[in-house]
Amino acid sequence: MTERQEGLVGKTLGKYDVLEYLGYGAVAQVYKAYHPVLDRNVAIKLLHPHFTREEDFVERFKIEARNLASLRHPNIVQVYDFDIYGKRPYMVMEYINGPTLKHLIEDARKRQVRVPLGASIRMIQNIGVGLSYAHGRNIAHRDIKPSNVLIERSGRVVLADFGLARLLSGKKQTVPGTLTGTPAYISPEQAMGKSGEGASDIYSLGVVFYELVTGQLPYDAEHQLAIAMKHVNEPFPSPRLIYPELPDQIAQIIQKAMAKTKEERYQSIDLLLQDLVKFQPTIKTARLQNSSLIDIANVSTKQESTGATTRLPSDERTQVSVYFIDTGQILNLKTQAEYTIGRKYKGQPLIPDIDLTPFKGYEWGISRLHAKVVVGDEDVSISDLGSSNGTWHSGRKLRVNTPYKLNHGDIILLGKLRLQFLIYK
Repeated sequence: MTERQEGLVGKTLGKYDVLEYLGYGAVAQVYKAYHPVLDRNVAIKLLHPHFTREEDFVERFKIEARNLASLRHPNIVQVYDFDIYGKRPYMVMEYINGPTLKHLIEDARKRQVRVPLGASIRMIQNIGVGLSYAHGRNIAHRDIKPSNVLIERSGRVVLADFGLARLLSGKKQTVPGTLTGTPAYISPEQAMGKSGEGASDIYSLGVVFYELVTGQLPYDAEHQLAIAMKHVNEPFPSPRLIYPELPDQIAQIIQKAMAKTKEERYQSIDLLLQDLVKFQPTIKTARLQNSSLIDIANVSTKQESTGATTRLPSDERTQVSVYFIDTGQILNLKTQAEYTIGRKYKGQPLIPDIDLTPFKGYEWGISRLHAKVVVGDEDVSISDLGSSNGTWHSGRKLRVNTPYKLNHGDIILLGKLRLQFLIYK
């Protein structure tokens, strides 16, 4: 660490006490800091001095920071604040206590193992849900890569550094030989000097998916520009050449995401996610401490089982998955069905459809009959059933027996247990 980097530790940047130097990248120095009034830790990204030499950079930075601060989604790092230190702009954002996806991939590579396929799919789903939210607001990331994906200790997957690639590329159209994005993950159009949009994010997500399931990048070369040109000119190398046991459906999803032209790719991130949901029920899920996913997937005799091996009918209008953030499991739900969530108890006459007893439901604060989820053709809702510890959304306790309409990506707390609802039309 240089003296200049060390010099900020122990000082105050605006309202923030700088606690620790976290790292140095191509864009900025990153620090852990503390806001004493709000009593919370934050991450501060202090941009390098040379960016400020460009005319009107600071004004563009302010505009971009305001745009990023408007993104409020559990799978996107929240931007809280921005300011200027000397002449250098900095962003204040949510502090994520956990490693990057890059560290996870590198660790698996060192141990000569693959990241489990189920875990890879869950991470791609979470990144995709965040991208879907941003794309719906006409904001593209432009630099999707494992080092920009953070994995909170709880298991929450969070996408960082939205919009910085566009900010650093300036107003002017880039020219061939000047890349926006990272060559190993860059889309063909970005490699040709064009600006990256939503379609480029889909391509880059496909590259990340490829690396997750195989442990290798699809293209490599000695020089960065040569890697970028391989994305333009070289045929798609099937991931099954590296991982022959990879299900063909997953290989096809990756190939379609990484199509050379935008017209051949998925036309939206939601279409990619829908294909993942269709495949997801065929994944064998990892066992938890006391039980496996199938044990919480037994519904009442009025409904068919939604066990992990059941394929969703192709004609269902809505596909719904519940992602148990704290356990890493995914449960797929049927349409036109009602589910009670709770835990069994000796002598209890009503048995919940989704029984969390094997997952230490009592310790999570789950009541015997805690909440009800209703999955219709068009809408999904959740109601609290008079639980002891409540059903919560965005810090607000839901009223008892009052349905709350769920949106794609919503995180709900049942007591202390966090569930994310993934809803695909």
